[in-house]
Amino acid sequence: MLALGAAFLGGALYQLRGVVRNWSDGDRSKNQSMVAAMSLVALYGLLFLYSGLVGLLGARLSATTILTFFTATVLVGTVFSAASVYSKRRAWSLDNELRAASSRPDRRHWMPPMLVGLVWLLGGLIAQFGVLLLVASPSIGDSPEPAQDDLGVTVALVCTAAVMVIAAGAAGTQKWRLDREESRLQISDRTMAQRGHGGGKG
Repeated sequence: MLALGAAFLGGALYQLRGVVRNWSDGDRSKNQSMVAAMSLVALYGLLFLYSGLVGLLGARLSATTILTFFTATVLVGTVFSAASVYSKRRAWSLDNELRAASSRPDRRHWMPPMLVGLVWLLGGLIAQFGVLLLVASPSIGDSPEPAQDDLGVTVALVCTAAVMVIAAGAAGTQKWRLDREESRLQISDRTMAQRGHGGGKG
């Protein structure tokens, strides 16, 4: 767990450092969605590190602790996702206005794959939060029962794995749709350019 936590946290901090350095030069929406994604990875890294330290000390990882991490995850991810959606929506609307002015077709499927995956991840985490809350609620404020606590930890790990797989699948699907849309626009733009060239020649 310690090695996994260090890998998650180190990778997230490395990516975040690159985003901060290129913040003013890059796509604002892409930067914001990257910050959101890496913040979630960093939070998972901290959770794994905490879990490893607890194991070394011979203690138990409680479902209440996992709930705290997931609450922070949802809050951080939601804030940056909302900012990313707003920035991307504005850029998409401006691009479509420019395309409409030149009688070119609108761009569809504008959401970046990372943002789609993030939205699915947050939705899964919110659902997971509700399940964990039901599991952990009998022990909140009191000494948790070992069986109840183990159940909460198991549910958290299984749900986390499932949510990550679903989010990755959604992001991959959006990447495929985005590639198809880009290909469609390129073909359309090329056809219009050829028609314009042909009309001038005639």
